[in-house]
Amino acid sequence: MSKKLKQIGADSKFLIVIFVLCFIGVSISAIGLLPDNNENMDIIRTIFSALLGYIVVNITNSNSSTMLIQRTMAEQEEDPKAKNDNTDEPMLKIRVLIIGFMVMLITVLLIICTFGDVDQSNDSLILLKNSAFTGVGFLISTSQMKAKK
Repeated sequence: MSKKLKQIGADSKFLIVIFVLCFIGVSISAIGLLPDNNENMDIIRTIFSALLGYIVVNITNSNSSTMLIQRTMAEQEEDPKAKNDNTDEPMLKIRVLIIGFMVMLITVLLIICTFGDVDQSNDSLILLKNSAFTGVGFLISTSQMKAKK
């Protein structure tokens, strides 16, 4: 795992840290501890959404999952016994860990909000719900890629 972390460029490390900070801010706002209708919260939610998309789709500058799957499928057509290495994308494990932990934390937060007196139309809470759906979709597609291996 430390090898994988060393492969991440400084720019991606900064983006991951910013993502975690935004996630914490959005989570606190969803519970109602921070004002939800604040211009700063709008900016934090926008940054969080953008970085979530970046982490899910394009944390590596090399090959995205789709390109890797297409390349692997082409290799298999040429050589049916070719190893399917689409799960060996350099940053895939880190992406799965980041998104997996995020979805778990959102699920815990949603359970807490269910029992608490939290406004369900809270913009931050809605963002977290949508992010959970995105994260679960990413994890399902990743597990399907591994199952086809």
